[in-house]
Formats: sequence, C-alpha cells, structure tokens
Amino acid sequence: MQKGTTSRSVQRNVTAVLARTELVFAAAMALLLVACADRGVPPSDRRAGEADSGYPLTQNESAAGVDATDIIAARYPPLDPRRYGANAEDGSANSDQAALQMAVDVAEVAGGSVPLSEGVWNGCVTLGAPGVSIVGQGSTATVLLATGCDAITLDFVTGFGNTVIRDLDIEGARAASNTAINAPGTDSETDELYGLTIDRVLVRRFNVGFHSRTLRNFAIMNSWFQDVDRAVELLGKNLVGRIAYSTFVHGAGAGGAGPKVGLTVGAHTYADGTLVPAEGLQVTFNQFYGFATGINLDFATVVNVIGNDFQAAVSGVEFTTVQQKLNITDNTFDMAGSDVAYAIVGHGLASEIDTKVAIERNGILGTRTRNAVGIQINDDRNTNQYHVDILGNFINGMTRYDIAYLNPGPGTIARNYAKSDRVEKCIKIGPRQSGNIRVYDNDCVGEIEFEADDERAGHLRLQDNTVSGRGER
Repeated sequence: MQKGTTSRSVQRNVTAVLARTELVFAAAMALLLVACADRGVPPSDRRAGEADSGYPLTQNESAAGVDATDIIAARYPPLDPRRYGANAEDGSANSDQAALQMAVDVAEVAGGSVPLSEGVWNGCVTLGAPGVSIVGQGSTATVLLATGCDAITLDFVTGFGNTVIRDLDIEGARAASNTAINAPGTDSETDELYGLTIDRVLVRRFNVGFHSRTLRNFAIMNSWFQDVDRAVELLGKNLVGRIAYSTFVHGAGAGGAGPKVGLTVGAHTYADGTLVPAEGLQVTFNQFYGFATGINLDFATVVNVIGNDFQAAVSGVEFTTVQQKLNITDNTFDMAGSDVAYAIVGHGLASEIDTKVAIERNGILGTRTRNAVGIQINDDRNTNQYHVDILGNFINGMTRYDIAYLNPGPGTIARNYAKSDRVEKCIKIGPRQSGNIRVYDNDCVGEIEFEADDERAGHLRLQDNTVSGRGER
C-alpha cells in the first residue's frame, strides 16, 4: 500500500514539472517572436519575400523616411538592398534603383557600408552624405548595371571623411554621355568632398570613368577602366590625390563625344571668379592603353608621373601650365602609327611660370611613325616653358626629332641614348630666349642642330656628345 502511494506521488510531481516546462517554453517562444519582430526578422509563418506592412522599422529607417510597406524581405539587415526588394539578378533596366537608393538613404543616417552581394544590380545611386560606402564581393562577382544615368553620384561635401567604393564591376552598356563615378561638386571652391577611395573596381563602357570638380585626399587604386572614352577627369580643385596600380584602356570606347584621354587634369573657374587647378597628384605605376593621349596636364601644381606604361596614338604625356614641380620619370612609351606627334610634349606658354620639369629615364619606342618627336619642349611660335632637364632617356623609332627644345630657356639635355635612325635631327636646340642651355654626354645617331651664335656667346654649351659613332662636342 505504501509503495503504491509513493508511485502516484511521483507521477503527480512529474506531471507538474512537465506542465511548468511547457509554460516556460511557451513564454520563451513568445518573447523570441517579440524580439524577432523588434529586429525586423519575419515570424516563421511569414514567407520570405512577401510584402507585409506589419514589418517594424528600425529607428534609422524611420529617420530615413522608409515606409513599413517598403520592407519586402525583412530577413535582410537594413543596409542590404534586398530588404527593400532588390533581387541581385539580371532584371530589367534600373529595376533595383529604388531599393538601392533606399539602402543608401538609411546608410546616410546610420553610417557604414551598403553591401552588395554577388549578382547583377540594376540601377544608379546618389550618395548624399559622407560616411557611406558601397562594397561588393569582387569586380567579377558584383555588377552594378547603370542604364542611361551616372552609376554612382557623390553629391555631398564634408570637412573630413572617407567614402569607399570597392570590389565592384560598374557597367554602363556603352553609356555615351554618362559617367561611372561622378563627383560634380558645387561652384564654390570651399565645398570640398574630403576623402574618397576607389579600390578594386572594374569600370566598363562609360563616356567618363571618374569625374571630379572639388575633391581632397583621394585615391584610385588597383582598378581597371575598360572601353571608356575618357578614364579620369580632374577638373578643378582636386588636391592630394593618388592614382596607382591601375589600368586604363580606351578599347572600343563608349561612342561618346570629346577627346580620347586616359587622365585629364585641369582647372575650374568657380563662381567667385577664382581659377583653381589640381595640386599634389601622384600618378604612379599605371597602364594607359589605346587613348589618343595618355595624360593631359593642362593646369596643375606639383605632379609626379612615375613608372607608368603608355601606349598612345598621338601623344603620351602633354603638359602646359604645371607649376612648381613636374616629374616625368621611369615611364615606358609605345608610340605606334602614323598619327603619333610626341611621346612627351610641354606646350609653350603666354608667360613664364614658376616651374621645374624633370624628364628622366623614360623609355620611348616608336613604330610606323611618320612625323614623330620623342620629347619636345615649347612650340615653334611659343616659349616660356623653361627650367627643363631631359636626362638619361632612351629614344628610338622617331621620325622628326628625338629631342627638341624650341625657343629654349634654362635647361639641361644630358646622357640621353637617342638612337632613331630616320630623324631629321637627333637633337634640335632652337634660338635661345633666356638663361643658359647645356647639352652634354648624349649618344645620337642623327645630328645635333643648334644656333652657332648662342654657342659663341657662351649661352649654349655642348660637350662630349657622340653622333653616329663619331666623337663630337
């Protein structure tokens, strides 16, 4: 009897424990559902991808003006465009644009990166505040396909920051009048966009790959611009910039209007009438292929062009108003075709400027050229491009001059290995305009042309040059 009583007591205790366990489990599940709802995670009885106005908003989404009905797939976090309906699949033109922009708008409130997963995202976006980045999964994995619009517009100014665009393939579908990444700026030079990094980005089929008016502290690195009419335009107050380890290819272009130039650097006249150029540019270890002109430095201050590889149809590097210091050093030039004019040319100026130009240790090769000059300073009728040193360059395949210093001022031409065998003259020194010119230790096949009166007066000094294997002055 005692034994039976004990068994029923144990049974009652087990039943009570199970009942309490069920209550605890039910309460825990209720709390979990509430927590999931608060975090924007759909309950298990809601199908993923199904629109439901019941999805709650985060505080940042509310601040960004997101409506509850905009949340299409709440299992994704607020900065993921798939949360708002983008599907990262190859759909219709700009079909993901609204969702992409919504994710960027939330990021402008919250800060951080908008992540783009593998796939094709259709649309264009505008970044309207600093502190927002767009990051993909790789330039062959994540595609931003822009149709009839600039793919990424940087429409903000900031005192300090760093916006990052990384690991993307930005496709323009032969966008003949559009720009892949555009920082249009304002018409005030004080409105700077401070801090931009473009890294591991593939840009294809745009009229312009990157354009900027007012930018400080920026870098374009490890990127590839293919089938663009103009790869990079820096037109205005673009300060402290680095363009490095990237490839710029004209290829088939995008069919747009305007010159075909790899890198264009110039000034902009702002609303107050101030003309401001770019300053402090480092252009190092890039490849420029297939453009009419590799680099055009129209107006800039302090520029280094070092270790680049050029293949151009008309000119490799052109410079006009480059103030204080310009180094064109250790580059390789492959100049091919009958349209080649110069590998390196410094155009004459209306007045003398505060400048110092060093053109050193470049390799210049010409193929099938007809009227080509390796290095030319000033033009037949223009002058004032002074204080130029042309040192230690290798030049072959030119058909007019290897080196021409027209209307010269102070400068040095020395230790060049000029071996073109079809040139009119190996080195041409025009009538001196000012200062002294030294020409020494050059090894030429062709002759050296100079003004005898300048030599007699001591303003032109020739020494230890070799012409066609014969010792010359």
